[in-house]
Amino acid sequence: MSYIATVIPVMIASPGDVLQEREEVRKAIYNWNDINSKNTSMILNPIGWETHGAPEMGDRAQALINKRLLNECDLLIAVFWTRIGTPTGGYESGTVEEIERHMAEGKPTMIYFSKTPIDYSAVDRDQYDLLMKKKDEWKNKGRIEEFSSLQEFKDKLNKQLPYLLSTHEYILSCSSSIPNAQQTSDDSSVTLSSEAVEIIQLAGSTDGGIMKLRHMAGLLFQVGGENLDTSTPRKEATYVAALDELLNYGLVEAKGNKGQIYNLTKYGWDAYDKIMASNS
Repeated sequence: MSYIATVIPVMIASPGDVLQEREEVRKAIYNWNDINSKNTSMILNPIGWETHGAPEMGDRAQALINKRLLNECDLLIAVFWTRIGTPTGGYESGTVEEIERHMAEGKPTMIYFSKTPIDYSAVDRDQYDLLMKKKDEWKNKGRIEEFSSLQEFKDKLNKQLPYLLSTHEYILSCSSSIPNAQQTSDDSSVTLSSEAVEIIQLAGSTDGGIMKLRHMAGLLFQVGGENLDTSTPRKEATYVAALDELLNYGLVEAKGNKGQIYNLTKYGWDAYDKIMASNS
């Protein structure tokens, strides 16, 4: 049976020397989804430069990653071993910039350091020394975690990720905003934002179809054959939130698993009729 859930984008941040650990982060996320997503009404979505990036010009590379990926993420999991990464201008590396910006937003950040054996003759000592300096700095800002093997990393992450998701105030605030579809989808007392009402009106005036497609130039948000104004980050975020609002109330449903096509549900059509009746 289908169910409504809030998607929590999870940024996987690291230099390029911990590829196995990055994959284990993904596995831990998928494992959490398999066990917990239905009961918690949350689904974790792993986000990373190797899977969600696209060629784009117009700004420095890290700024584009911040805009397209990092800013939308609610949780960040970072892993380090011997490298800190490439400087971005103002930050020691892209990974450091992602961490610092994410923490500045008050969002949960999990940082792991590998203590697996190192061949110092093959290590860039400047990179390693800079990483150790940053590690000491972060120790004064919170708790970091260390591991001595890939298995230890897997064990710790699979235990600590569920704990954070069930206790951190920011994540709890995300999940607490999810209404129960059976309780709200036919509730005439639900109050919708003006943008959500606009989407219902446009969708209901045609075939009930909604398309949300991200491409290199930005976000295409089309409802009832009309393109919504997503020309600024604020406008884009407002319409994305309005669509999430309709999903949470059971007024629209996704078609397929790509998150690009949506349709009004029966309750969405009922809401459209009520809106049009109130406007007449």
